[in-house]
Amino acid sequence: MHIDKKFYQITEVNIDDLSAIFQIETASYAFPWSMQSIVNQINNKNAYNRAININTTSLSSCALRLVGYIFGYIVLSDLYITNICIHPDFLKKKLASFLLENLLHDTRHLNIKSIFLEVRKSNIPAKALYNKFHFIEDGERKNFYSDGESAIMLHLDVY
Repeated sequence: MHIDKKFYQITEVNIDDLSAIFQIETASYAFPWSMQSIVNQINNKNAYNRAININTTSLSSCALRLVGYIFGYIVLSDLYITNICIHPDFLKKKLASFLLENLLHDTRHLNIKSIFLEVRKSNIPAKALYNKFHFIEDGERKNFYSDGESAIMLHLDVY
């Protein structure tokens, strides 16, 4: 199941999004990013940070609610995804796919040639998402995460 994309908007992340991002982060992960790590990511001049917002327009007002985000950083022609997170109430609606589609579209004007990331070995839904987008598995980083779990390294050449 998914929600019609016309109700969603992707925007660049800014410091005003900090509280919403931190709330999503802590609701989603046993080992969330710290508030300071999120601030550092937002302020990184080489960052690629996008938020996905749902339009909550009613008869009396129009507002956007941040429901997910993608964080990364650019080095030369490579983009490293550091985090993709969707609010637990909005999972299984293809919003992470929408963020990745937007990223792939942005690679053209950003001159990105390759995308890299690590994903928890146990994160089956995320691995399925990256497989859908034809990411290639490069190997495993043992004990990569603070809880000792290993990460699978992936990349996608976008030319």
